[in-house]
Amino acid sequence: MKKIYSIGLLSAMLMSGIVLAQQPVQQSQVATTSSASMATSAPEKHPMSVNSRLKRQQARINQGIQSGELSRSEAKNLERHDANIATDVKIDKSLNGGKLTPSERKNLERRLNKQSGRIFRKKHDGPGR
Repeated sequence: MKKIYSIGLLSAMLMSGIVLAQQPVQQSQVATTSSASMATSAPEKHPMSVNSRLKRQQARINQGIQSGELSRSEAKNLERHDANIATDVKIDKSLNGGKLTPSERKNLERRLNKQSGRIFRKKHDGPGR
């Protein structure tokens, strides 16, 4: 168990740049930084917000229509899915004081990922559709 903890501490220190720092680091900074990096084991957040992902997906749908990769009916179906997600975001935020809970954000990220895959598949399904 101690070896696992030591490896985890070492990898956390390497990730934060403490071990590879060019300038000497004071001992108090090492203790604070390493304990903070160990305590924050939450997964990294996606850099794009839900709304920006929805806008980007809409742009992908529009591009698919313009290039002929998507039919109007396929685009309408994809846009309906996006509208449902956007509506759920508004509802979830209104119920929680303008914020999304971690579980709601995780659910929305999953749904956005699924929708992104749908857009890709529809755009690449060929002329037979």
